[in-house]
Amino acid sequence: LVINNPDNTLLMNSNFDEIPTDKINGVYELRSSPIVSVRNPLTGTANFTFYSNMTTVGSRFNTTVVISHGTDIASWEVRMTYNSTILNATRAWRPTTDAQYIFYGKITNPSPPYFNRSGAVAIGDRAVYAGVSFTSTKKLATIEFEIISAPSKRSLCNLDINNSDTYLLDSKVNEIPTTEISGYYEYIKLILHDVA
Repeated sequence: LVINNPDNTLLMNSNFDEIPTDKINGVYELRSSPIVSVRNPLTGTANFTFYSNMTTVGSRFNTTVVISHGTDIASWEVRMTYNSTILNATRAWRPTTDAQYIFYGKITNPSPPYFNRSGAVAIGDRAVYAGVSFTSTKKLATIEFEIISAPSKRSLCNLDINNSDTYLLDSKVNEIPTTEISGYYEYIKLILHDVA
């Protein structure tokens, strides 16, 4: 169903819910949902792989949570769960001085980081006056982890953001459907043999 009026055109489904669209060169295209993902800042992938000959217990690494495109994003929260027997979340922050931060230069009302020692960390922020729209990738948060256990062979866990406490809200406080892509941590113990 297409509804035309002088101000805009709405595309609606059979339940009369608006279907998000973008008008590009006079053509309405379906808008895809924003993607919130965990990224390794060194590789740009979702994988965090460490080897015992190069990384020791006590070493720390950063994860970056990013969002790819969005319309009228006014608030966000990310909750990441992990295996607390092998990792410890030590810090979490919003990169507010980075021009790639989603609310860079905006007045916000941030949620302080929350750490649950059983394996969860949450952080969020809310724009005070208006939501933002963008077509590029923006940063949401950086979460630092410490490796607290060495495996006998290898240890692995998801850096999981796919849960109900990871969400985006628009300026009318409506939840925005998103796709979440979690990270993956792996620590591999290498056994070195003497070469005779």
